[in-house]
This record gives sequence, structure tokens and C-alpha cells, in this order.
Amino acid sequence: MQRLILLAWFFPLVVGADPARITTQPIESLLLYPETDAPAQVISLNRSTLAAEINAKILDFTVRVGDRVVAGAPLVKLDCRDYQLLLVQAQARLKGIRARLDFAQYRKQKAESLVRSKSVSEETLKLRISEVATFKAEEQSLKSSVEQAQRSVNRCVIKSPFDAILTARFGSVGEQAAPGKSLLTLIEQNNLEAVAQVQSNLVEDLLNSSDVRLAVGEKNYALKVRAAVDSINTGAATREVRLQFVGAKPLSGAAGRLVWRSATAHLPANLLERRQAQLGVFVLAEGKASFHALELAREGRPAVNDLAPGSRLIIDGRVNLEDGEQVSESE
Repeated sequence: MQRLILLAWFFPLVVGADPARITTQPIESLLLYPETDAPAQVISLNRSTLAAEINAKILDFTVRVGDRVVAGAPLVKLDCRDYQLLLVQAQARLKGIRARLDFAQYRKQKAESLVRSKSVSEETLKLRISEVATFKAEEQSLKSSVEQAQRSVNRCVIKSPFDAILTARFGSVGEQAAPGKSLLTLIEQNNLEAVAQVQSNLVEDLLNSSDVRLAVGEKNYALKVRAAVDSINTGAATREVRLQFVGAKPLSGAAGRLVWRSATAHLPANLLERRQAQLGVFVLAEGKASFHALELAREGRPAVNDLAPGSRLIIDGRVNLEDGEQVSESE
């Protein structure tokens, strides 16, 4: 008897214990669409270093570093006198050969009429035909020489290939430029993209978002995804994403944060509980606390929601709950 009394003293029998008191909220009032960010930089798709294509003395730089230029604007002027003389000579040779070709064609036509009257031989006619063919070939060759000389003259003025900003200048007036000698560096300001390295598991979320922007300081610039590179940087587990600007653009080279709002509903991070090494939330189901594991949940971060609409999440009183425990909802 004494033994039974002692057991009753140390292990009291709890009969009809009160269920845990909780509060709940409908899932619709808790859902959020969190923002995620990643480092990003603005780059120009065209950064060109322009070089001379002929041997010539530099006469003038018509722009300075920092100047904005339009496509086709002259940037550097080279001494063109030698190339202009070569062009004139080529044009004169072409003019001469055309005169000889005209005379050869006249003689050919004359020979054709004389052959019909038997005044000249067939051999003479063939000679005249050969002369015309020879002069035509020479004319074609000289036309190529004129075109080549004209191209050299055109290269005496280096022009901007696009609307740009001049960022560097090499060389000075009076120096000798040579083919391949760098003279200017241009950055196309109108053809910009944002480049970001995004965690590979977040790329799909970014692609589905309709609210994407680049934050540079206190300014935000609207973006749209152009492409996500189909390759993972194994060291950082990231993928490169290229984005185009929609409307206003920052300066090339600007660094900021790529920010996007998820299109997928999430549950707040403060509602997550860990049970048996799994993160999840407690849901009220038929008077009991049901632990719902969230496979993709991460500690301290909002978790992707996969619960059905109308679910009621347990808010207060969830900390010590166990799966299947009877609960009572407070009014």
C-alpha cells in the first residue's frame, strides 16, 4: 500500500488535461510576396577602342574626354594629302583607260561592218574584239584601285560608330599614327544592360517576377530579364542574368542591387517551427494542431506557401505544440 502511495506521489495521473490554448489566422491574411536582391552592375554592350587604319600624321582631335558624340561624328583628323594624290592618280588612270576602251569599241564596230562587206578579214575582227576585252579588264582593275584609294581617303577622318561618350584619348596632335595604333576609347551610352550573379535556386523566381528593378543609391530603374545564362558558376552556385532597362537608365559602370518581388506567395519567417529536423507551420485541423512541413523552407527566411486556401495557421501557443495535439482556439 505504501508503495502505491509513493508512486502516486511521484507520477500523478493526469486525467482530462485542458487542451492547449491557441489563436489562429486565415492564411490569406498572412501571405506575403517578399523581395530578394543580388549584386548587379551596369555595362555597355559596346566599349570600343578606335585605332588608325592608315599611316598619317595626326592633325586634330575634335573631341575631348567626357564629350558625348553622335554616330558619324568626326573624332580625329589625319593628314590626308598623300592619299588624296593617290586617289587623283587612280581616277586619272581610270579616265584614260575608259577613253581607250571607247576607241576600241568604235574600232570593233567598224570591223564588224567591214567584215560583212569582205573589206577586212575575220582575224582583224577577232583582234578588235580582244582589244575591247583587254581594256574592259583594265577598267575593272582601275575601278578597284579608285575604290581602294577612296577608302584610304575616308580613313583620314575617324568617326564615331555610335552615340557614345569619349572615355580615353591616346596620342597627340603631330604624332604619327599607324594602322592599329589606338587613339580613342568610346562607350555606347544608349545600349546598356544590367548584369547580376543570382543564386541558381532563385533564378526561376526572378524569371517569374513582374516587378524587377535596379537600385542604385536612392534611385530605382525598371528592368526586364533578357536572358539567364544556362551555366552555373560552380564556385558560387550562381547563374549570370542579363537584364534590359525599361525607360530611364543609369550611367555605364554603375553598381547597385538587383531587386525583384516574388510572384509566389510566401509565409512569414517568424511563423516557422522546427519539428524533427524539419521546418514548417502548425495548422488547425479538426480541433488539433497539425504540423505541416515546408520542404523548401530556410531558417530566418519567408517560406514558399503550399497550403490550400482557407487554411488557418496557429499563431499564439504554437511554440510547444506537437503534431496531432488537441487544442482549443481562444475567442
